Amino acid sequence: MKRTILAERNVKEAAFKLLYADELQNALLLKCFVQNRAADIRVLGQSVSLRDKSSGHYFFRSEEIGEFEALYGTAEPKVFFISTDVLYEDLRRLHPQLDIHKYAQMVYKGDGNFDLKEYDGIAFRKMTPEDLPFVVATQDGDEFDEAYFAHRIESGVTVCAVEKETGQIVGYFMQHNDGENGPTYIAEKCRNLGMGTELLKRIIKEALKIDPWVVGLVRPENTPGQVIGLKTGHVRCPKEVLWCYDI
Repeated sequence: MKRTILAERNVKEAAFKLLYADELQNALLLKCFVQNRAADIRVLGQSVSLRDKSSGHYFFRSEEIGEFEALYGTAEPKVFFISTDVLYEDLRRLHPQLDIHKYAQMVYKGDGNFDLKEYDGIAFRKMTPEDLPFVVATQDGDEFDEAYFAHRIESGVTVCAVEKETGQIVGYFMQHNDGENGPTYIAEKCRNLGMGTELLKRIIKEALKIDPWVVGLVRPENTPGQVIGLKTGHVRCPKEVLWCYDI
């Protein structure tokens, strides 16, 4: 029997039910739903696709290449996320133009009731527009521009650590507009002091006020990053996830 792509009126409930059946693996897609960021929702068989209204990126839940190809073909996005790596080899074979990155997905499972460590001479606060030049100066690479960081400071969940005496930032943590944790910075003089863990704890507490899923994506080979996640109450999802870029 031919399967039909569901859309419009009856799709939202069907999509949410499919995603929630594997809640942790599909956490980023579920965040789009509960934050009212999900648009262009499609369901085909056991697969789901949606567009994040905030970032414009597409998100897929699919483990069947035929279903994925049908959903992918309705949009042919330049940047998209898949909540499992099951289709990794199929994607490399069928779409050799894609630059595909694998990540370990870490999802927080606690209640945010942390014992927060304090540091002499250091205060923690939400980031402000005045912090933007410092963020731009401390982020390497060209993946994100000044406008992106300005938007995250203005609209996203952020926390920074500052020296009380000088006001100098010695660490910060943000969330991406797709909902996962990052970017991050720790001053060299504050490294190996648990500062990254303390910033993560604080951003988790703020993020839980918005929705129940706090998600971090870590390179599979980044063992220290995964250890920090586990120490702060995250679990690693059984399957890796994919960010794909049509270059």
